[in-house]
Amino acid sequence: MKQMVGVFCLLLATLGQAAAGEIVINPEVSLTYSDPAGFCRLDPAGTAGEKLVYQAIRADFGSDGSLQLTLLLVDCDSLKLLQADKVAAVKTMRAIGWAVEARDGKPSHIDQSRLEHVAAFAKVMHKILDKTAEQKAAEKIKDLLIDDSDPAVFAYAQVNDNGDFDAGSAYGMTLVKGYGIVTLSILLTAEPITLAPQVAEVQALAHDLIQLNDPAGAGSASESPGPDWIKGLMMLSIAFGAAGTLIAQRKARKKKQAEKS
Repeated sequence: MKQMVGVFCLLLATLGQAAAGEIVINPEVSLTYSDPAGFCRLDPAGTAGEKLVYQAIRADFGSDGSLQLTLLLVDCDSLKLLQADKVAAVKTMRAIGWAVEARDGKPSHIDQSRLEHVAAFAKVMHKILDKTAEQKAAEKIKDLLIDDSDPAVFAYAQVNDNGDFDAGSAYGMTLVKGYGIVTLSILLTAEPITLAPQVAEVQALAHDLIQLNDPAGAGSASESPGPDWIKGLMMLSIAFGAAGTLIAQRKARKKKQAEKS
């Protein structure tokens, strides 16, 4: 735990020194974030490689649009390979992002305080994430980590086995300006994954948003997180595994083509 706290503080300090970017929630509301070094914006309508990763994530996001990905950043080295359609050359890919709770296809404003929202959300998520060994095996979950020690941000992370790639995904859930926000940390790699740094990363991303946009986090009513957002978040866990699977499949096809030639 001390190591995780140290990583979190370091990440938060680094973010505080970075230039500011903008997350557009709707035409009237936008959130400022500290632009982290080493990451570049992935264009959903960009090159074939960029579309491959983004569409793999979007495909399993949930058709009801209960959780909308507002911004996705990928480590700049991987993005250069994706933009050159050299997906097979990607050895390790890191990404961070922000998603917002939505209802009826639009970001949903919640009249609730941050602490109330996070506490209610944590209660629901604990029940969902309480999985048996058999359930973890069926869902190809190699590791699972929950951190509810921060009353302003509920965080959890998991590692999914995707054959050649492991997919480590972490989520930080909070409330900013009355909007349910999920911060994301994704790692696709063939190396062993330790989840604590990813949990610290989503916590730091969430607190960066909180400090820059809504330190008080006050609300006026008690409204629990809806089941649609829960479903969207669980589908998102699968989605990042799917991105790793697609990259692995593309690598396999490139290898077969090379062997034939």
